[in-house]
Amino acid sequence: MKHPGKVLKEIEEARSRELRNNLLKKFDLSLFVVIKNIDLSNNFINELLLSDSNNIKINLQSLILENNSLKKLPKNFINILIHLNKLDLSNNQFNYLPLGDFFNFLNTTQLTKVSMSKNPTGNILKQFESFIPNTEVYRNLNELELTFANLSVISSNDFLNFNNLLNLNLSYNSIYKISQNSFKNLTKLIKLDLSYNTIEILPHERLAGLKSLKLLNLSHNSIKEINEFHPDLSNVQILDLSYNSIANLNSKFILNLHNLNELYIYENFLSYISNDMFLHVNQLQLLDFRHNQFQHIPISALKLIETQIRSLKTEENPINCDCDQQELWSWLKDHKKIIPEEDILRCNLPLNLKGQSFLDLEPQKFCSSFGEIKMSVRDVQPFSMLVSWVSNLNQSTIRGYRIAYQAIDIDGQVNGKVLEPSASSVKLIRLSPETKYRICILALPIVETTNLTYTANFCTQVSTLDGTKQVDENNIFKGSILTRRLGLIVGSVLGCIVFIILVSILGFLKLKKQKQEAKRNSENIQTINTTDYLNYQQFHIDHNSVS
Repeated sequence: MKHPGKVLKEIEEARSRELRNNLLKKFDLSLFVVIKNIDLSNNFINELLLSDSNNIKINLQSLILENNSLKKLPKNFINILIHLNKLDLSNNQFNYLPLGDFFNFLNTTQLTKVSMSKNPTGNILKQFESFIPNTEVYRNLNELELTFANLSVISSNDFLNFNNLLNLNLSYNSIYKISQNSFKNLTKLIKLDLSYNTIEILPHERLAGLKSLKLLNLSHNSIKEINEFHPDLSNVQILDLSYNSIANLNSKFILNLHNLNELYIYENFLSYISNDMFLHVNQLQLLDFRHNQFQHIPISALKLIETQIRSLKTEENPINCDCDQQELWSWLKDHKKIIPEEDILRCNLPLNLKGQSFLDLEPQKFCSSFGEIKMSVRDVQPFSMLVSWVSNLNQSTIRGYRIAYQAIDIDGQVNGKVLEPSASSVKLIRLSPETKYRICILALPIVETTNLTYTANFCTQVSTLDGTKQVDENNIFKGSILTRRLGLIVGSVLGCIVFIILVSILGFLKLKKQKQEAKRNSENIQTINTTDYLNYQQFHIDHNSVS
C-alpha cells in the first residue's frame, strides 16, 4: 500500500507535464484534458492542434510555449481553453499579438497574464483588419508583457480592449511614437514600463487616461525635454527619467504629480532646475539626480522638500567648490542623515580641490577669503555722514551686513545696526562735531566659522566737520522746509494775480467788441429809414378819368 503523501504527489504530478527541451514540432492539446499545467518550452513547435469540437473543454490553466516557432494560435483556442489564465508565448515567430484574433469571442476568458516578449511583432494588432471593440473578452487580463517585440509605434486602438490591465511592460522596443489616446481606456493600469525605447518627445496628452498609474518608467530613452505631465497622472508615486538626454526641466513638469514619492533623474544633462520646482510636491521622499551637470546644487529648491525628503543622491556632479556653495555645505551638514554613505559629492573645481569630498572640507578650504568689501565715506557733515560700500559677495551666502562706528577721541560707545544683504549704503546721524570716528562694515556669513577674520580694508577712520562753521542739519532741514513753503505761497499769489489780469483783459476785449457791434447795428437802422419806399398814393387813380 502506497504512502498517502506519495499518492498525493503522483496526483499532483499527473496534473502537470513538463515536456520542455525536446524536439517536438506539433502538439495536440486535446490529448491533455485533465492536465492543468503544461511546459512546452524549448522545442520546435510550429503548430498547435486542437479538436474542432467545442464540446471539449480542457482544464489547462497554465501553458508555457516559450522558445518555439509558433506564428499563430488555433481558431478555437479561446473556446476550448476556457480555464486558461497564464499564457507564455515569448520567443516565437508572431508578428502581431494573437489575442486580437479573438475579439469576436462572446464570452469572457480567464486569462490574467500573457507574455509575448521576444517576438518579431512589429505591431500589436493585426494590420489591415477592421477593429472589433470588445472589452469583455479579456476582462480578467491584468498583466501583458511585450518586451523585445520590435514595436515602433503605439496606435490608438492597440489597448482599447484591454481596459482592466494593471501591469503593461513595453520595454526594450524601438518605440518612438505614442499616438493620442493610446492609453485612454487603461484607467486601472498601475504600472507602465516604457524604458529602453527611442522616445524623444512625449506630449502630455499622450499619457491621458492613466488615472490609477503609480509607477511610470521612462528611463533609457532619448527624451530631451519634459513639460507638464497630464493631470490624469496625479496618483503617480514613482517616476523614473534616468538615462535620457534631458537638459531642461519645465518648472511645472511635476505640478500635477501630487502623490510623487520617488523621482529618479540621474544620468542626464541637467545643470539647472528652478527654485520653485518642488513647490507643489508634499510627499517626495527620494530624489536622485546623480551624474548630471550641476555646477551649483539648487539649494533653494531643496529647502522646499527638506521636511519630507528621506534620501538625497547627488554624487558625480561637477560642482564648483567656492564661496557660493557655503549655504549648500551648511544645509547638507544639517541634513546628513538623508545622504547615503556611498553617495559622495566631490569637487570638480578649483583644481587644487578636484576629487575631494565636498562635505569633508571646512568652509575656509573652499572659501579662503570670505570676500572683499570696499568702503567709502561721503557727504561728511558735523552731525552726519554717508557710508557706502561695494562687495563681491554673493547675497545668498550672507545673512546681512553689520555696520559699527565708535568715537575714538572720546572713547565713546560702539554703535551699530544690521542691514539686509542687498544694502549698499547707510547714513549715520546724531554724530558729534569735530570728532574722529572708526567705522567698520562686516559681512555676516550664513556659515559661522571660527577662523573668519575681517581685515583693515573693512574699516576706516573719518572726522566730522566743525559744528561752529556750519548750521545744524536739523535747522538746515527746517529752513529748507520754510523756504519751500514760502516759495509755494509766493508762486500761488503770483498765479492768482496773473489769472485776474488775464480775466480782466478778456472781459475788456469782449465788452469792446459788443460796443462795436451795437454801433454797426444803429447805422444800419438809419440807412433803412432814409430809403424811398412805394406807397399807396402812387397807385391813386383819378375818378374823372375813369368816368
